[in-house]
Amino acid sequence: MASEATSTKAGEKRSSPPAPADLSRPSAGQPPAKRVRENKFDPTVLPPSSNADEILKQVEFYFSDANLPRDKFLWTLTQSDPKKEGWVSIKQIASFKRMQRFQPLESIVESLRKSKELLEVSEDGTSVRRKIPLVKPSSEEFEELNNRTVYAVTLFRLNPF
Repeated sequence: MASEATSTKAGEKRSSPPAPADLSRPSAGQPPAKRVRENKFDPTVLPPSSNADEILKQVEFYFSDANLPRDKFLWTLTQSDPKKEGWVSIKQIASFKRMQRFQPLESIVESLRKSKELLEVSEDGTSVRRKIPLVKPSSEEFEELNNRTVYAVTLFRLNPF
Protein backbone atom coordinates (compact mmCIF):
# COMPACT_ATOMS: atom_id res chain seq x y z
CA MET A 1 0.00 0.00 0.00
CA ALA A 2 1.51 3.36 -1.00
CA SER A 3 1.72 5.98 1.72
CA GLU A 4 -0.19 9.14 1.09
CA ALA A 5 1.12 12.65 1.68
CA THR A 6 -0.70 15.00 4.01
CA SER A 7 -0.17 18.68 4.58
CA THR A 8 0.70 20.33 7.87
CA LYS A 9 0.02 23.91 9.08
CA ALA A 10 3.23 25.27 7.61
CA GLY A 11 2.45 23.76 4.24
CA GLU A 12 5.08 21.02 4.62
CA LYS A 13 4.40 17.59 3.24
CA ARG A 14 4.82 14.52 5.40
CA SER A 15 3.87 10.92 4.77
CA SER A 16 1.11 9.24 6.71
CA PRO A 17 1.96 6.17 8.81
CA PRO A 18 1.48 2.76 7.23
CA ALA A 19 -1.82 0.97 7.70
CA PRO A 20 -2.23 -0.97 10.96
CA ALA A 21 -2.04 -4.29 9.12
CA ASP A 22 1.49 -3.38 8.03
CA LEU A 23 2.50 -2.54 11.62
CA SER A 24 1.18 -5.78 13.06
CA ARG A 25 3.42 -8.01 10.90
CA PRO A 26 6.62 -6.21 9.93
CA SER A 27 8.24 -9.49 8.89
CA ALA A 28 5.31 -11.02 6.99
CA GLY A 29 6.15 -14.32 5.37
CA GLN A 30 9.00 -15.03 7.82
CA PRO A 31 8.86 -17.30 10.86
CA PRO A 32 8.43 -15.49 14.17
CA ALA A 33 11.65 -14.66 15.96
CA LYS A 34 12.38 -16.50 19.20
CA ARG A 35 11.98 -14.43 22.31
CA VAL A 36 15.31 -13.96 24.02
CA ARG A 37 15.14 -14.88 27.67
CA GLU A 38 17.38 -13.07 30.07
CA ASN A 39 18.14 -15.90 32.46
CA LYS A 40 20.79 -15.14 35.00
CA PHE A 41 21.80 -18.78 35.16
CA ASP A 42 22.42 -20.98 32.17
CA PRO A 43 23.62 -24.44 33.27
CA THR A 44 25.10 -25.18 29.85
CA VAL A 45 27.91 -22.68 30.46
CA LEU A 46 29.20 -24.48 33.57
CA PRO A 47 32.36 -26.56 33.12
CA PRO A 48 32.17 -30.36 33.05
CA SER A 49 32.43 -31.93 36.48
CA SER A 50 32.38 -35.23 38.30
CA ASN A 51 32.01 -33.71 41.78
CA ALA A 52 30.07 -36.31 43.77
CA ASP A 53 28.60 -33.80 46.23
CA GLU A 54 27.21 -31.56 43.46
CA ILE A 55 25.74 -34.53 41.60
CA LEU A 56 24.07 -35.95 44.70
CA LYS A 57 22.73 -32.56 45.77
CA GLN A 58 21.11 -31.98 42.34
CA VAL A 59 19.51 -35.42 42.03
CA GLU A 60 18.31 -35.41 45.63
CA PHE A 61 16.65 -32.08 44.88
CA TYR A 62 14.91 -33.61 41.85
CA PHE A 63 13.48 -36.41 44.04
CA SER A 64 12.79 -34.24 47.10
CA ASP A 65 9.38 -33.83 48.75
CA ALA A 66 9.36 -30.17 47.69
CA ASN A 67 10.19 -30.73 44.01
CA LEU A 68 8.88 -34.12 42.90
CA PRO A 69 5.13 -33.41 43.25
CA ARG A 70 5.60 -30.20 41.22
CA ASP A 71 7.81 -31.67 38.50
CA LYS A 72 5.23 -33.11 36.11
CA PHE A 73 7.79 -34.83 33.89
CA LEU A 74 9.73 -36.56 36.67
CA TRP A 75 6.53 -37.37 38.60
CA THR A 76 5.16 -39.07 35.48
CA LEU A 77 8.38 -41.05 35.08
CA THR A 78 8.17 -42.32 38.65
CA GLN A 79 4.44 -43.13 38.52
CA SER A 80 3.73 -44.10 34.91
CA ASP A 81 4.34 -47.84 35.14
CA PRO A 82 3.57 -49.67 38.40
CA LYS A 83 5.90 -52.49 37.29
CA LYS A 84 8.85 -50.07 37.42
CA GLU A 85 8.12 -49.37 41.10
CA GLY A 86 9.36 -45.79 40.86
CA TRP A 87 12.66 -46.58 39.12
CA VAL A 88 13.92 -43.91 36.71
CA SER A 89 16.78 -44.42 34.26
CA ILE A 90 19.97 -42.67 35.35
CA LYS A 91 20.73 -42.02 31.67
CA GLN A 92 17.47 -40.08 31.44
CA ILE A 93 18.31 -38.03 34.53
CA ALA A 94 21.80 -37.40 33.13
CA SER A 95 20.14 -35.88 30.04
CA PHE A 96 18.47 -33.11 32.11
CA LYS A 97 19.93 -29.69 31.33
CA ARG A 98 21.42 -29.16 34.79
CA MET A 99 22.88 -32.67 34.79
CA GLN A 100 24.55 -32.64 31.37
CA ARG A 101 27.78 -31.21 32.76
CA PHE A 102 28.29 -34.14 35.11
CA GLN A 103 30.38 -36.74 33.33
CA PRO A 104 31.08 -39.60 32.97
CA LEU A 105 27.86 -41.51 33.66
CA GLU A 106 29.73 -43.86 36.01
CA SER A 107 30.55 -40.92 38.30
CA ILE A 108 26.84 -40.08 38.51
CA VAL A 109 26.03 -43.68 39.45
CA GLU A 110 28.74 -43.77 42.12
CA SER A 111 27.62 -40.43 43.53
CA LEU A 112 24.00 -41.57 43.80
CA ARG A 113 25.08 -44.72 45.65
CA LYS A 114 26.31 -42.40 48.44
CA SER A 115 22.79 -41.17 49.23
CA LYS A 116 22.09 -42.13 52.83
CA GLU A 117 18.39 -41.41 53.25
CA LEU A 118 16.60 -40.40 50.07
CA LEU A 119 17.77 -42.41 47.04
CA GLU A 120 18.66 -45.96 46.12
CA VAL A 121 20.40 -47.19 42.98
CA SER A 122 19.50 -50.47 41.27
CA GLU A 123 22.00 -53.33 41.55
CA ASP A 124 22.97 -53.02 37.88
CA GLY A 125 23.50 -49.24 38.30
CA THR A 126 21.08 -48.18 35.57
CA SER A 127 18.18 -46.78 37.61
CA VAL A 128 17.45 -44.70 40.70
CA ARG A 129 14.38 -44.21 42.89
CA ARG A 130 13.34 -42.84 46.27
CA LYS A 131 13.89 -45.23 49.17
CA ILE A 132 10.55 -44.20 50.64
CA PRO A 133 8.00 -43.69 47.84
CA LEU A 134 6.28 -40.34 47.78
CA VAL A 135 2.51 -40.38 47.72
CA LYS A 136 1.06 -37.55 45.70
CA PRO A 137 -0.33 -34.99 48.13
CA SER A 138 -4.06 -34.37 48.29
CA SER A 139 -5.34 -31.08 46.95
CA GLU A 140 -5.46 -29.68 50.50
CA GLU A 141 -1.88 -30.79 51.21
CA PHE A 142 -0.76 -29.42 47.86
CA GLU A 143 -2.43 -26.08 48.66
CA GLU A 144 -0.68 -26.01 52.03
CA LEU A 145 2.62 -26.74 50.29
CA ASN A 146 1.95 -23.86 47.88
CA ASN A 147 1.25 -21.53 50.80
CA ARG A 148 4.62 -22.40 52.34
CA THR A 149 6.56 -22.01 49.09
CA VAL A 150 8.46 -18.85 48.23
CA TYR A 151 9.40 -18.01 44.66
CA ALA A 152 12.25 -15.52 44.52
CA VAL A 153 13.28 -13.53 41.45
CA THR A 154 15.75 -10.76 40.85
CA LEU A 155 13.83 -7.55 40.29
CA PHE A 156 16.83 -5.47 39.30
CA ARG A 157 20.56 -5.77 38.91
CA LEU A 158 22.91 -3.80 41.10
CA ASN A 159 25.85 -4.35 38.77
CA PRO A 160 24.88 -4.46 35.07
CA PHE A 161 28.18 -6.05 34.08
